[in-house]
Amino acid sequence: MKEIVALGGWGSGPTLHPKQTVDDTPEISVFNLNEAGAFDRFGTTKGEAAIGWGQCIAFEAHMYGEGNSKIYLRYGLNGQSMMDIVLLDSTPCHYGGVRWWFICPDSGERAGKLFLAGSPPYFASRKAHNLTYRSCQDSGKISPIMKLFMSISDAEPTMLKAALKQEGLV
Repeated sequence: MKEIVALGGWGSGPTLHPKQTVDDTPEISVFNLNEAGAFDRFGTTKGEAAIGWGQCIAFEAHMYGEGNSKIYLRYGLNGQSMMDIVLLDSTPCHYGGVRWWFICPDSGERAGKLFLAGSPPYFASRKAHNLTYRSCQDSGKISPIMKLFMSISDAEPTMLKAALKQEGLV
């Protein structure tokens, strides 16, 4: 029988405390706010936008031109009323109009999405919250079916993977 050996250097194996993922974190996106009409007109606009899992967040957009636009995000958390103020930036689109961006309250960088994480929770970019993607945490793991094939075969893992792919199993 072939023994399965874990490859990689120090720290490359599974961690006891994996990072929080964007898949498990409420988010607000510029796209959702645009769909809710936040950027439609000059002045103040109020409304609600989706943050995932069927939940909404109240917003108040203050659109007063480049460098003077911001959005107030109001939400409830553990029975408390919370509010984050986020600055906005815009870039011109090639065929007219503008694309709006959040300015991350932590990093000061542009972001299309802000995530509600941290302690206490607040909206900031993926990078600022040190969030990762679930697919990144799953990479490098050997699936149970691959382990079974490798245990009963002397073939190299790359050959097995190619055979499984050809059969549509991977």
